[in-house]
Amino acid sequence: MDDSTVTLDTVDAVDAVEPIRTGDVAYASLQVPDGVRAATSYASALGWTYIEPMLFGDYFGGAIVVRPEHAVLWEMKNEWRGVAAFVQHGVLSLPFWLALAGIAAAWYCYLVNPALPARIKSALGPVHTLLDNCIL
Repeated sequence: MDDSTVTLDTVDAVDAVEPIRTGDVAYASLQVPDGVRAATSYASALGWTYIEPMLFGDYFGGAIVVRPEHAVLWEMKNEWRGVAAFVQHGVLSLPFWLALAGIAAAWYCYLVNPALPARIKSALGPVHTLLDNCIL
């Protein structure tokens, strides 16, 4: 095997791994079986029905005991407005839109205009060096 291909040897659930070579970067295209997609879709659909019983109901029975001085879930229950309000709050919050903006920026920079990141790096050389060498 040469350095121009990427393979995944330890993937069990994926039937096909197709190496794709683009410029200086090698990408691996994973194809997820339809059964896995259906199972994850079904599980996420069921998750909506379990939010309230798991958080505020008796779903776990007596397996979890919360002392009265630490009853955070009971305080949260007073603020709970249902699943629809929960989703609406998540979609209308700033982190959601910042995440979408990051995905859109990555799509544009690396698929539509791949020369842009190099131009930004050269234009902001000292800033890039500072952020690249910063250890947090």
